[in-house]
Amino acid sequence: APANSKIKALWYALDTGGLEPCNTSMGEVMITTSGTRNVWFDYRPPEKWPLGIYKVEIFVNDNLNIDVDFRVQ
Repeated sequence: APANSKIKALWYALDTGGLEPCNTSMGEVMITTSGTRNVWFDYRPPEKWPLGIYKVEIFVNDNLNIDVDFRVQ
């Protein structure tokens, strides 16, 4: 990503077997790049990840770039 790009990740719990309501926002991470090609960030919830299906949306300069579903088993 070019220098000074604003990268934001929004994390959602889609289906955790009733532990969280569907599509619950879990958190947000925002960084500003320093000019490297690769962007690294992570999100760790306050407690252990419940088993289930999640989604992360990645925005670059406030534009949705990609969204990815993933499963915690």
